[in-house]
Amino acid sequence: MEKLLISFSRLTTTGLGTLGRNTLEVSKKSTNATVQEAPLYLEVVNAHTGYERSVLKNIYSGLGPEVKSQDLVRDRLDAGFHDLLTGFAAFDDEKGLAARQLLEVWDDLGAVSGLNYGDETEVLHKKIETFSSEENQALLTTVGLVPHYEALKKAQEDFDVQFLKQVDANSALRQQPSASTIRHQLEDALRDYYGMVSALRKQSGWSDLYHDLDEVLKAAKRSIHDKNDEDEKTRDKK
Repeated sequence: MEKLLISFSRLTTTGLGTLGRNTLEVSKKSTNATVQEAPLYLEVVNAHTGYERSVLKNIYSGLGPEVKSQDLVRDRLDAGFHDLLTGFAAFDDEKGLAARQLLEVWDDLGAVSGLNYGDETEVLHKKIETFSSEENQALLTTVGLVPHYEALKKAQEDFDVQFLKQVDANSALRQQPSASTIRHQLEDALRDYYGMVSALRKQSGWSDLYHDLDEVLKAAKRSIHDKNDEDEKTRDKK
């Protein structure tokens, strides 16, 4: 019988995760009660948990769709508000005069179409701040667009909240150890664990676990071989 060995570097990201999971499952089924109490086994448990959480799952917050959705809301309200001002500005009455004054200020502050999140936020904050002045609020009251202004203001506030959530979540994820570091941690934990089981394979209660892990490693090696065959077939077709 030989020492339990495998070339970890030849395993894919998923392949290493599968090897870790199968190793733990086989070990949990061992009739040797001391296996799951062994420090090196617990190292595999911890390393594999971190690997599955940080490497096999996407390293991003997943809040992008919510931010995009809220961005579309503020885009529509911004465009709608401009259309309303343009419509009222066509009339030669008190509302029309107020609308033309507001429209001039609005256009001076710039359009948001085609801007990235940050630049659009800056423009909308300027618009909201400018239209919050006593003079412009009076003009909005004349035109009857105060509720529409408040709706746009709230849409921007909601976007700010959602965007900051995404920034905070992504920042927390980036502070986690790198994928390569976590991979090496799992590889080292498995290597040490296999070494321990190999060294104890002749001791009572360890032989069965040794043979079971040997089968797990053989399956992992076959997956490497099968992947190499697929790669060769792909190259031959090109």
